[in-house]
Amino acid sequence: MQQQSFLFDTPHHSQCTIPIYKNLLDSTCDLILQQHSERLPDLSHITVLLDNNDAINNFRLALLDKANAMGCHALLGPHITTLHAWLNEQIFIEPATASNHTRELLLVEALQKHSHIYGHGSPWMLAESLMELFNELTQWQVKLPTSVNDFKESLAIAYGSTDEVSSSQGREALLVHTLWYAMHQQLNELNMIDQFGALLLKLGQSLTQLNSKQQLYYCGINQPTPAEYEWRKQLFERKQLHVVSYDLSNLAADAEAPEYIQCLDLIFNHQKSAFINRAQECRQRFPVSPVDPLMSIYSASDSEDEALAVDFQVRRWLIEGKTQIGIVTENRKLARRIRALLERADVVVEDNAGWPLSTTSAAAVLERWLETVEDDFHYLPLLDCLKSPFFLEHTQDHLQLVYFLEQHIVIDENIASGLDRYLKHIEYRKHKLPEGMGAEAYDRLNSLINKIAYAAEPLLPLLDGDHYDAAQFIGALLDSMERLNIVNAYNNDAAGIQLLSEIEQLKIAVKIAPIMLTWTTFRNWLGLTLERFNFKPQDQESSVKLLTLNSSEYFSFDAVVLAGAEQEFLPRATKQSPFFNDAVRSALGIPTQQDNRKLSYYLFRRLLASTPNENSIFITKRAKENDEDIMPSPWVAELQAFHSLAYGTDLSNNCLSAMISDPRARIKRDKASMPSPVGSTPTAASPDALTPKTLSASAYQQLINCPYQFFAARCLKLAPPDSVKEALEKSDYGERVHKCLEAFHGNVPELPGPFGEKITSENRHQAIELLNRISQKVFSKDIEDNFMHRGWLKRWLLVIPMYIDWQMEQQSTATPRATEINIENAKLEHQVNIRGRIDRVDESKEQFSVIDYKTGYIPPIEDVMSGEAIQLPFYLLLLISQTDHELAEIISKANAKYSSQYVDLGSAAKVSSKVEITDDDLRPLATQNQQRLTDVMQQIHNGEALPAWGDTQTCEYCPMDGLCRKQTWAFE
Repeated sequence: MQQQSFLFDTPHHSQCTIPIYKNLLDSTCDLILQQHSERLPDLSHITVLLDNNDAINNFRLALLDKANAMGCHALLGPHITTLHAWLNEQIFIEPATASNHTRELLLVEALQKHSHIYGHGSPWMLAESLMELFNELTQWQVKLPTSVNDFKESLAIAYGSTDEVSSSQGREALLVHTLWYAMHQQLNELNMIDQFGALLLKLGQSLTQLNSKQQLYYCGINQPTPAEYEWRKQLFERKQLHVVSYDLSNLAADAEAPEYIQCLDLIFNHQKSAFINRAQECRQRFPVSPVDPLMSIYSASDSEDEALAVDFQVRRWLIEGKTQIGIVTENRKLARRIRALLERADVVVEDNAGWPLSTTSAAAVLERWLETVEDDFHYLPLLDCLKSPFFLEHTQDHLQLVYFLEQHIVIDENIASGLDRYLKHIEYRKHKLPEGMGAEAYDRLNSLINKIAYAAEPLLPLLDGDHYDAAQFIGALLDSMERLNIVNAYNNDAAGIQLLSEIEQLKIAVKIAPIMLTWTTFRNWLGLTLERFNFKPQDQESSVKLLTLNSSEYFSFDAVVLAGAEQEFLPRATKQSPFFNDAVRSALGIPTQQDNRKLSYYLFRRLLASTPNENSIFITKRAKENDEDIMPSPWVAELQAFHSLAYGTDLSNNCLSAMISDPRARIKRDKASMPSPVGSTPTAASPDALTPKTLSASAYQQLINCPYQFFAARCLKLAPPDSVKEALEKSDYGERVHKCLEAFHGNVPELPGPFGEKITSENRHQAIELLNRISQKVFSKDIEDNFMHRGWLKRWLLVIPMYIDWQMEQQSTATPRATEINIENAKLEHQVNIRGRIDRVDESKEQFSVIDYKTGYIPPIEDVMSGEAIQLPFYLLLLISQTDHELAEIISKANAKYSSQYVDLGSAAKVSSKVEITDDDLRPLATQNQQRLTDVMQQIHNGEALPAWGDTQTCEYCPMDGLCRKQTWAFE
């Protein structure tokens, strides 16, 4: 193997080298117009070859501008393209060209046949690395020996081994040699050729098919491969090719270069003299720094600070009138953040680098859908899918239905996964609602879950871990996407179109190279595919361009940002191949890491030299990230050290940090001004049409706590109606306990009970047993799916013996007369109606006792007696005001007496009565509450405003705080 130089020396009269501070496109345009001025405006015989498509439009505009300056206002031609695209347009070859997808499958299949060579690694990752290596070997026309032993020996020499080939080197040589010949054998059997092999054939054939009148102009700095070098050489001899490039072998500034360029040359010309000597020379030649007016360097405190600095500087340049601004960075995460900040300021950014297809929203929904299927429809990926604009219909009604699923099934029912469990609890909640009370929403939810099940149907059989033909996976995936309307949505999205195209290429590849996969290997293959390909949005032309260093060679700007100037990103290390070190790569004749670093260095130098205007170069780097020091780029560190030694300053921008911290420098999308503080608490009057006609205990309590909260929740109906809320709250712990006690003391269909005897010490055990059975039945409805409900049941079973003991004591003076008394329309004065549900009423010889079970907070008796807690007196009002219940005649007698109490079922120590109020206090308290309620409702009907109290206890948990906006109140 002969060592091959990366930089080819091709001196020829048809090769034009220009100084690094000049623009390649402008120079090429000048050359074309000068050499073909007599044929203007006809340049149809000319083809211009560039290194990438991003510069094609720039070249066209530059050529037109220069032709206009010569008096030619229209041009016919030239054709502007890339070398690869031009060859594909001009030359058709046999055999067919294998796509990268096809080659990848062939390599994976070959690796699976030779698994003893590579051990236990992933064949997909290894295939990707092998493809990159094989591309280089083909491009640089490296021929491997036919004998693996010869190959091992040549590698040993390249590695510098004096002994026998080591075992690791031997395995490496065996793997590369075996797979190289295996892949080419497979391609031969399929009568196919790889893409770079096809390129070599097309280069040769183009020499015979190129019209003798055609002229080619290559503009760029990419290193030609041996085949391209030979192709250029022959075209040079035929005088049909002109090359415009920089002299990368000599970056020294000439005497005509601007002072700034000469200064840069002294900074980076390591061969000239020692560092300190060059700094002294620079100071002598240029007493005032030529660099300082042009360039500043910002050391950011972290990545967000760096992005904000770039955003601020770009906007400042735009205000100053700079029309062409470049942002160059290899840090793609930083690039995405910069782009987001600028677009928030309505600055369109043309992203020439793009980003991995896997990070687009189109790919994200596909990934989340596959996660949903493989994770038994876990709610997190499922909800992400349902909220995506690519998924199903995505109308407002659909989004409301998804919100309904999230709130009422996932959260309220605590269902985390499983389509059957989702459907079960949808039906469960539907049947808990009275007829005509919102059940249609659950029917729609049922239909939505069934759509999900239908879409997952093609994929589910493939999850079992067995091997299936790859075509089955692709077919099932596309079928599932069709059922979800994803394909249709993708066809209206640029990234979606590209993603569908890649899947279609996979489909073609598996027909050519069938392979057996498991679900896991299919997912890995698909993920690698989406990660490998970049997405670049179309039609994004803007004066602000986002570039990588490698894509910056053709661009010159009024001002440029070099962001992410840290050791990690500048120079950006190319992906390290697991095969061969630089010594071996050099011996083989393929580019090394050092070669790639040199190219990055040339591009860095060119970028700094391309914008010699005042305040036109802004370099940013992070000083720290997560309290760890970040090493700067060695090139930027050298630049700062040199300038500090020569001029006493390191070009740091020390004032920018304070500027970007100023709130006035930030862009807010909401253009509306913040509300001014109001002079007093908000109030609102409720029209009769909005005022509730019937109030529950919770509505009355809300009215007392905060009238404005009552207005928002009850009049504007921003809270769910009490009837629906109560019907659905039966799933919580307290309501289940209520149901158990209702069945124990009364007669509830489908539940055991009641306990018809008086509880004594002799039958106490039977009473406990019955209440246990009732409880098991009540909690069993969804206990299988809800871990929390199992905890509730265990907690309640511990309370049951204590409740039975309390009941034995209670029955010595009173017996249960009624349980779960629903009163829908009890009438008070002034057409005020009240409604509610009383847990239990006990009767004794002297009085009726209203009992309310409590499993949570119990208000103190002081709050009840002062009228702050209204539940117990409100229940008495319900009893004495209603006319429909069987107790109506008895409890409405003039001489009837009443008491009320809370029964504490939430204590782990003892069940006991709390806040017991006798008739002497309860009846006056109920009368006062009635008077207050009727007076307040009359005031509301008369149009009096409902104010917000603003007390701390009520406001702390108020769901309407976003409406009253207490934070904006102006207090003295």
